[in-house]
Amino acid sequence: MIAIEQAVSAALLHFVWQGLVVAFVVWIVLFALRNRSANARYLASCAGLLCLTVLPVITACVLYQGLVSASADAVPAGISRTIGPGLDGAISSLARWLASLEVWALPLWSFGVVVFSLRLSWGCRKVALLRRRGVEADGAVLAMVAGLRSRMGLTASVRVLISAAADGPSVIGWIRPVILLPAATVLGLSAAQLEAVLAHECAHIRRYDYLVNLLQSLVETVLFYHPAVWWISARIRHERELCCDDLAVRSCGDVLCYARALASLERLRVAAPSLALGASDGSVLYRIERLVGVKGRENRPSALPAIVALCLGLACFALTMNWARGQAQDVAAPRMPEERGVSVIWVALPCCIGAR
Repeated sequence: MIAIEQAVSAALLHFVWQGLVVAFVVWIVLFALRNRSANARYLASCAGLLCLTVLPVITACVLYQGLVSASADAVPAGISRTIGPGLDGAISSLARWLASLEVWALPLWSFGVVVFSLRLSWGCRKVALLRRRGVEADGAVLAMVAGLRSRMGLTASVRVLISAAADGPSVIGWIRPVILLPAATVLGLSAAQLEAVLAHECAHIRRYDYLVNLLQSLVETVLFYHPAVWWISARIRHERELCCDDLAVRSCGDVLCYARALASLERLRVAAPSLALGASDGSVLYRIERLVGVKGRENRPSALPAIVALCLGLACFALTMNWARGQAQDVAAPRMPEERGVSVIWVALPCCIGAR
């Protein structure tokens, strides 16, 4: 492989353990913020997803520079080069397995990106169809939205469409946002409940949630193979709905009315496109309990990411100590030029563990 291909392949493999470490940190932060505002947890989750996005890019750039420098110096480099005598047979076998995996990492990743890109394109097509097939809402609904825009400080113009194909209220677009309302929602909710639901959708527009959701979908498409990406992205969507619930209640001032509206929407809802943002997304039961102050089950983050990341760190530590002992035994022996590649094998160890 050429240098850029080898760097990208190595970065994809390194992202396995890097993503687990980020998930562990995000889990700790979310646990510490469990009694704070939903917006604080939302920002922490967004920061975690941003770290996951930039880590492979930074890793690929660093590895590429190292490969170019090593090639100029005629010194073997990479994550799967010469294995020194200080490493035992298990580590050597693991490194050879990693070398074979490195060859297939880039083609398999490219195939997965193509598949998930088709999935994203299909979702965009469904959203565009919903927008084209909608009809303008009547004056009463438009008056509600105008009042909400004034109270919530929303400057963007908002269209409201009645759609027979939509299964629940949702927001589409961020440059020219559109609120889609199913006819069943307009007919099945009281005026106060409908205004509360429209306040939730206006909160999505005010927070530019559609743009963030689109960026999330792009990250999920590129880094599809790592569970940490999907877990953190799910946390972002969950906390986003809680943030909009808070804004909707603050705007309408009636918690019970909004809770009843959520319950009614859940009875009317079937499904919604993944790119559309709706008031009935997320765990509706938890959201209602949270709004009315019922002390039910706590929706704290799962402990699985922390357990997996902790096991990964312990395994990395154990293998690093094993390698260090082997290097200490071999420190007196002169190094041959072809053995210099062992100096980069420490980078491969966490990736070997994470790739399993």
